[in-house]
Amino acid sequence: MWLVLASIVAIVLAAGAVAAYLIQKQPREDGIIAAASTISPEMREIDSTVTTSGTVRLRTGAEVRVGSQVSGIVRKLNVTVGSHIQKGDIIAEIDPRPLQARVEQARTQAAMDEVGVGKAQRDLNRGQQLFAEGVLPAQQKEDLEWQLKSAQAKLEKSRSDLAAAEIDLSYAVIRAPISGTVASVSTQEGETVAASFAAPTFVTIIEDNALELVAMVDETDIANVRAGDTVIFTVEAYPSREMQAIVKRIDPVATIISGVVNYPVMAVIQKDGRLLKPDMTANITISILGVVPWREAQNSKFIVSTFVETLYGHHAAQAATWMVLWVALASVFSVLLGYSRVPYSAALDGNFFPVFGRLHPTKHFPYVSLLVLGGLAFLFSVTLKLETAIKGILAMRLLVQFIGQAVGVILLRRRWGTARLPFKMWLYPLPAVLTMFGWAWLFWQTGTARKWGIAEIALGTLAFLIWARKMRQWPFAKVPIEKANEPEAA
Repeated sequence: MWLVLASIVAIVLAAGAVAAYLIQKQPREDGIIAAASTISPEMREIDSTVTTSGTVRLRTGAEVRVGSQVSGIVRKLNVTVGSHIQKGDIIAEIDPRPLQARVEQARTQAAMDEVGVGKAQRDLNRGQQLFAEGVLPAQQKEDLEWQLKSAQAKLEKSRSDLAAAEIDLSYAVIRAPISGTVASVSTQEGETVAASFAAPTFVTIIEDNALELVAMVDETDIANVRAGDTVIFTVEAYPSREMQAIVKRIDPVATIISGVVNYPVMAVIQKDGRLLKPDMTANITISILGVVPWREAQNSKFIVSTFVETLYGHHAAQAATWMVLWVALASVFSVLLGYSRVPYSAALDGNFFPVFGRLHPTKHFPYVSLLVLGGLAFLFSVTLKLETAIKGILAMRLLVQFIGQAVGVILLRRRWGTARLPFKMWLYPLPAVLTMFGWAWLFWQTGTARKWGIAEIALGTLAFLIWARKMRQWPFAKVPIEKANEPEAA
């Protein structure tokens, strides 16, 4: 009892000494302790957003005017304003008959030129024979050679004309160069188009997902905006629907209107792009402290994948997810490999089933222990939620490792006394009792997961009893444990 009182007195004296030291360190004015200055706490809001206005517009190159490269009568028009078409779809057809006639004419001319080449080749062969016999002069032989070359060049030109005519015929079918929506139609069926100097425009196509958001940010806020910042905006057509975009770039040239300097900030629209139309007015909020909006982040089960997808797209998010899974698998395997040594060592010491003491014949690791632990981990992972499994493991460790250790210390002290325990506990057994109460409170806070911790303890107890019965050890041993633990006489 005197030890407890002495400890309390020591604590009070130490506290008084610290207080006296702090008082002596305070500033003084003419030997009098100066009054301490105080500041009243204030609640302030950190500005983490930039609010502005902007417009929805088509990005550069998203609007394509499709025309005709050949002249003729429009025989068929397959689209109307608002039609959605895919790349390669047929938009219109020009009457192909004049073009087909040109192709046939070029093909016939090429056939005639092939005959001319054959005749020139035959005349040259005959002239070379006569020249060898000394009957034909050298000049006539050279003329025959040049006639053959001229016929061959004429044939090549005819073939080129045929290829050009076939290309023009293919232009009679006008196809969509991109996928998108038809914004306007300038030519109708039955009209004649002339492509002498400029290609007449048939339709105008707006590419899919071609809209971008342009925010006009004041020069006082532009320093806080970065590429990758999250943008939340609404339009007048959907005032209660928040849409999302990501800042892509900031124009280096400012726009000055009535003396106000603004910088255009371009943002890529992420979702609901089909609901928007060009030139819509937008009310914009740029988040300058985060990438993923907090409403989306708090409901996301895969925050890393959501973060990467927001910045770099779906494929990058898939790659990041696979890397996270691979790292998690490697981490779990390394943990299992480490914990597999516990049953293995116990088996070698004769305190667990002997089968767990087997090593792999070539890799020399406890494969039986690793497979059993891995199987149990897989079973729990597919039957329990991660939160429940963690709480169950925590509840089990609280009972077995933490509370069990405190109880074990008290039992060993009562059974063996102080002779075989070289270490002493200050204010014994108060620290051990307080520890047990603290761990018991944490155990109760694990909630319904307590049953899984108790179930794990029950399984471990069952395995121990089976092993103890097989090995004829406590509590199935014939010799009392007190005598079994006594040291042998010298």
